[in-house]
Amino acid sequence: MRTRENVIWQDGLLDEKIEEKVCKYLESKHPEYRSIKEQIRVLLQQNPKIREILGLDGEMALTVPEHKALNKVLQLENKKNLIEREYYFYMGQAMGFSYKAMLAEMRRALEDSSRDRAVDQVLEMIMDSRLDDLEEKLKAENREYSNALEEVSRQEEILYNMNLPKEKRVQVDRYVTAVNQRWILYAEALYTAGMRDILALIEG
Repeated sequence: MRTRENVIWQDGLLDEKIEEKVCKYLESKHPEYRSIKEQIRVLLQQNPKIREILGLDGEMALTVPEHKALNKVLQLENKKNLIEREYYFYMGQAMGFSYKAMLAEMRRALEDSSRDRAVDQVLEMIMDSRLDDLEEKLKAENREYSNALEEVSRQEEILYNMNLPKEKRVQVDRYVTAVNQRWILYAEALYTAGMRDILALIEG
């Protein structure tokens, strides 16, 4: 049977989407990953010949410091790739495999305290990904949601045109930010609770 998942895998689209989502998540939420990328950037900037070698632009003689820097870059690239592959696996489960299998695996991970310390980060990444997908789906398919976004923009423009004093604008911004943060936390808690309820039903 030619399922939607099979089509995605066959066309190679899922791999690209997973890579994009994983790198985006790691850039925003994984300090070690960001640090490694920055170290690579600095080393390549300080040793431009390494770029030519990594790009296979021909033979290039390196000085001793440049050779050491090259080895360091390769080590850092390896560490970076290991982090990416770990997250590719979990994101692949979330996007490519059946939800029943994925949820069963997540339940075991949640209940086994000896599992990798990154479980919480992985769950957060999956939740972030689902929320991003839902946002795009709502924008494309839900007219009521689109109307709500338009109303937000309209009200923002009205507020801006009121020319409030700076201290009042700051206070309004703080209030709106606090309200938004409250609903974001509520949505995340609701999502997590629902996930745990589904896990309990599947394996209970």
